[in-house]
Amino acid sequence: MVQIGLTRAIGSPFLVDEADGIFVFQSIVPLLKEGQCVSLSFEGAETVTTSFLNRAVGDLFREVAPEVVEQQLHFESIDAEDLRRVGRVKSMAAAFYQDPESFQTLREQALADYV
Repeated sequence: MVQIGLTRAIGSPFLVDEADGIFVFQSIVPLLKEGQCVSLSFEGAETVTTSFLNRAVGDLFREVAPEVVEQQLHFESIDAEDLRRVGRVKSMAAAFYQDPESFQTLREQALADYV
């Protein structure tokens, strides 16, 4: 299993930037495609946002099957709130990449209700 210490890889305890999430995504996806397991360590993370997680974890569903993400991607040293956040990102990304057109239609309908 390959361990990636997120705060070390990013150089900050603040996992908030989409660009940092893209960097992590680019590090993970080839490993998953090779069949390797990856463990993301949140040790030392002070702030974790969905913007970061959408790019780092959510975008994986665009490149590999949901089963691959579920079986090969692991998380450690993550608090309960951030783990819930990861779960929401994963479920939304899986739904979106399964049927992006329907997801976009639902999004547009929801936004129209607020205009």
